Order: sequence, then C-alpha cells, then structure tokens
Amino acid sequence: NIHIMDLSIEMPNEYDLEVGGTPAQVYNICGIVYYGVTNSSIQRCRFYKIPGYSIRIRGDVAEYANQNILIKGCKFITSTWGPIIEGQYTRNVLFTECYSEDQYVGISLWGCKDVVVSNNITYRNDNNKRFGLAGAAGIMPEQAPLENVAIIGNVLLDEEHGISTTANAGEYVRNLTIVGNIIRVEATDLTYGIGIDLGQIKDSVIAGNIITKPKKGLIIGSSSNCVIMGNILRETRTSDLGFQISGSYHTIKNNQLIDVGTGASYTIWINATKSLFEGNILYDSDGTHSWHGFYLTDSAHENILRNNYIYNHNVGINLLTGADYNKIYDNILEANGTAISNSGTGNIIKRNIGYATENNGIATFSGDGTTTTFTIAHGLVGTPTVYKVQPASADAAGDFYVTADSTNLTVTYKTAPPSGTDNIVLVWQTEV
Repeated sequence: NIHIMDLSIEMPNEYDLEVGGTPAQVYNICGIVYYGVTNSSIQRCRFYKIPGYSIRIRGDVAEYANQNILIKGCKFITSTWGPIIEGQYTRNVLFTECYSEDQYVGISLWGCKDVVVSNNITYRNDNNKRFGLAGAAGIMPEQAPLENVAIIGNVLLDEEHGISTTANAGEYVRNLTIVGNIIRVEATDLTYGIGIDLGQIKDSVIAGNIITKPKKGLIIGSSSNCVIMGNILRETRTSDLGFQISGSYHTIKNNQLIDVGTGASYTIWINATKSLFEGNILYDSDGTHSWHGFYLTDSAHENILRNNYIYNHNVGINLLTGADYNKIYDNILEANGTAISNSGTGNIIKRNIGYATENNGIATFSGDGTTTTFTIAHGLVGTPTVYKVQPASADAAGDFYVTADSTNLTVTYKTAPPSGTDNIVLVWQTEV
C-alpha cells in the first residue's frame, strides 16, 4: 500500500562513474524502484533526465514479488531508459495515460505477466545518436516468460521502432495483444524504423493498428498461432518490406497495405507455412512503390491465399521455386504487370480474377458448307489440360474433334457443317 503522487524527480543525466576503473552501469540509477510491493501506485509524477530507469518495477525474485500496481498520468522526459516493468514475479500492472519523450525506450516490459499498457503517448524515442544505442522503441515487450500483456490504444510518434520484442533462443513471448495503436515511425537512420517488430511470439493478436512511414511495417519472426487483422500500413520509406511473415499457423486477414516501398519492394513477404492470408488489400496508387504484391519465398509451404485484392504491382503474386503446395484462389488481381508467377510445385491456383485458369462460354459461327475448322479463344493463362466442347445446335452436331494450345480451342469437323446464319453453336469449357 505505497502510493506516490505528484512528485517531480530531476537528475543531471550526465554521470561519469567508475567502479574499479570500469564505467558504472548507470541504468541502476533510477527515479523510483518498487521491489516487493503490492497494492500500490505511482500517479501524476514527473521524471526528467534520469540516468537509468525512471521507474523500475522489479520482480525477478519470488520473495520480492510485485502485484497490483498502477502507474498513471506520469511524464518521462529526456531520460536514458524510461520506465521498466520487469520480472516473472511482477503481475497485475496497469500502465496508463502517461507521456514519454526523448528516451531510449518509452516503456519497457521485461519477462513480466498480466500487464496492460493503454492510452499512453510516446514521442521521439529515437536515441541511437544521443546515447549510442541501437534499436530504440516506443514500447518494448520482451523476454520470456513475458505473457498476458495487452498494449492497447497508445499513440507512438516519431519513434525509431514503434513496438519491438525479442526473446532468447528457444523461448517465446506468449499471449501478447497489440490492438488499436497509432504508430508513426520517422527514424532518421533507416537502418532502423520498424512499425511493429515481433520476434519469437506465440498465441498473440495484432489488430486494428495504424502504421505510417516506417522502413518496414510489421515483422513476425519465428512464431506461431498469431492473428494479424485489420491493420493499416501506409507509405513505407525504403525498398523493403510491408509485412514480413515467418513461422506457422498464422491468420493474416483484412489488412490494408497502401503504397508500400520505393521500387524493388515486397508488400507482403511470406516465409511462413500453414498460414491463411485472406481479405487483404495490397494497393499501389501509381505503380512506383512495391515490385511484388505477395512474395512467397522458397520456405513458403501449404499456405492459403484467398479473397485478396492486389492492385498495380509489377508481379501480383510471386511464388519462388521452393514455394510449394500453396492454395491461391478467389483473388482479384488488377493492373499488375504479371498477375501470378508460379515457379513452385504442387501449388493450386484457381478462380482468380485477372489470372484465368478456368473459362467457359458459347461460341456461335455461320457455316458455309465448306469450312471444317472453327477456332475458339479460351482466354486462359496457358494451355488447358482439361477442355470440353459440346454441340448446342442441330447443324453443330456432326463428327468432330478438339485440340488446344495456349490461345485457342480448335474444333475440326470430318465433314463441313451446312450453310446457315449462326447455325453452328458450341458450348465449351476449359481449365488449366
């Protein structure tokens, strides 16, 4: 029951400490440390130029667990690390309505559980040059056993990375919810600049976020069972990636990716297996942004791409040689240089508008009593492997055979049909 309110803490932020000739770890010089605290709060406090963590909620030892902590309405300005909530014995923390500016990380979450970070504003946490540190972020949830963390309704402006997470090899961040955040990434050094960068995560939801002007929009690393839904990505700033999806058993649905990249870019780069990509809009307003719509690497296997809209790319869907046993169907491909390029094996490509693999119709001809050959343009992307022609009028019912090439069906009668006007009617059906 410790409640700290309306406190201002300011430090010079220019420590040059040595211990035995070795520079001290200044992140241990904190504004407030909670260690073994329950049912407590920090509200309406101001932290300025703190050399280490502005607030450190430390729960790495069972005997000193932190539970039921509220951090609300605080300001964190020009400190090195910002606030951190850490440790597997830190649980039930609400971090809300705070403002963070000009730090290495706006808000850090490290191996904790049952935490909600909501309705905060972080600004210009891009300190690669100020502190010689790479990979700064607005919000950074990372390291197992971090789980049950919700990041909801925050505004992250001019960050080096928006939201970034990592985990040690073989470990995963679990049950992470990132919903309804506004992220504008304006890193001056475009070595960085990722909207949402998620490494090893499982059983997580990323939904309803708006990301503008990053180098890369969204990265899902070696992960599984994630839902990425209803996000908007607009105007990435380099020839790079919009979404980069790795791992397996993901659902990527109803996202909008608009004007991604500059030149040789990939709107959605798929290195995943057994995942669903449905109802996404990949839109290039003038054809100068992304080279590829969907790009399936040699490691993309057994995915489903359906009901997506892909507009104005050099290649709408590109399947590399090793991309196999994927299902591509019921998509709309419009104004792409090449609708679908399929170099893989075992891929099923059906019923896509703008890439005809099936077609049918009724062909009508006028006989002259001497012509025995009639040609029907089938409109498919290649030579059909299945085709059928049936007579639909009495004069078309003679003895004939059918051949096919990449452009036409050719119907050849043994005896020329009789003369007449529109008297030869043929019903046809084809499939690649």
